[in-house]
Amino acid sequence: MNLPWRRRWLTSCAGWLAAAASWPGRAAGPLVQAASAIETPAPLARVHVDGQGNLLGVTAGGAVWQHRGERWRPLGEGLDPATPLASGQGRSAGRALDGGLWRLEQDGRSQIDSSVRLAAHAGLLIQRAGVIALIQGRNGGEPVQAVRLAPDAAGRWHEAARGSDSLLPDATPVVFDPAGRAAEGTGARAGAGTIAVFAGPDGQRYRHGALGDEIEATRLLLLDPLSLQPMAELTLPEPYVFEDMAPRPIAWRGGQALLTMRAGPLGGQLAIVTCDGSAKLTLAALGPPMGSRYRWLAPSTDGSALFAVHTPHIGGVLHRYRAEGDRLLSQRLASDLSNHQNGQRELGLSLWFGAGLMLPSQDRRQLQLFDSRGSGIISTSWTLPAPVVALRRWVRAGQPGALALLADGRLSWLAAPTLPS
Repeated sequence: MNLPWRRRWLTSCAGWLAAAASWPGRAAGPLVQAASAIETPAPLARVHVDGQGNLLGVTAGGAVWQHRGERWRPLGEGLDPATPLASGQGRSAGRALDGGLWRLEQDGRSQIDSSVRLAAHAGLLIQRAGVIALIQGRNGGEPVQAVRLAPDAAGRWHEAARGSDSLLPDATPVVFDPAGRAAEGTGARAGAGTIAVFAGPDGQRYRHGALGDEIEATRLLLLDPLSLQPMAELTLPEPYVFEDMAPRPIAWRGGQALLTMRAGPLGGQLAIVTCDGSAKLTLAALGPPMGSRYRWLAPSTDGSALFAVHTPHIGGVLHRYRAEGDRLLSQRLASDLSNHQNGQRELGLSLWFGAGLMLPSQDRRQLQLFDSRGSGIISTSWTLPAPVVALRRWVRAGQPGALALLADGRLSWLAAPTLPS
């Protein structure tokens, strides 16, 4: 073999390998990139992006920091890092370490109201009419109920309304409008910004514990946003539960529906719940069950496309779903992925960028992007210095991207990927 011909042959092979690396479904190969580090004042246990795009970080000890203009400033102490934060209407809110309501107002002032006792791990919902929260009974044995906390004429916060139903202790309430209209915090009927929340806690039917405890929901409620009284409900018969914490509103046949996961003797299955004109909740479509008890799947949606990672703790297989009548048919796309850490309540381990779905690898040390319009991996992926425990969309210095909170408390950032046309 003469040298010029050999060089041409090696160059051709290198070009062929580079092209193969970018084929759909192929590993990223040499195009793997490293995410950039973001300096933090201390290791963080939770991150949140508020309505103005500012980054909030909470340490394991409860110190709160705000990242704004590439600088961190302290906001105080006493915030519970194990409970999600929420933003809306110009404020952010969370649970204080003593169970009180922590608020950050638009002018930068933070305050803790210790007159209430919020349920640990439960999410909040901020609306014009106040903050919707879940309240824990004083003695710990009373049911967890929904309350609406709001300021009076003098600016003092108080309990303006309380629901009567026993809710899932770590549920997160979400706004849901079956008609698909954007009506937040107004109206008093189904279809005008109602609140969807899991209820009927049960610790015996399905003792799996994938989401932090063995208490699962047996009911899904629609609550009036002002009175917090039930307007519609769906109760699962034994032995089924909703192995989930927050339903996901999706576009569905001209309106909206709720995407969740039902679990039973044959494991988990994707489920879509709809609300008809009589305010009745119905299981409108179901995917095939996983096949055996305690097999779980973690849904992901951009509000339209339906995806889920099957057994995210064991092999992690990504599936795409499509509806056919009352059935959800699944297509296997890729394996060795995970959008959930076993035993944790953090469900935000996937991000959407247009038609692109970003997911961690099984060891959570790499992020990969899938094109929801096709079946392959986009050629670029990102390596992380430690396993990711949370992902958030965040615009940094005018550039959209993904923020990754790592298991050791560090932060990594990567610019938003662009899908090929």
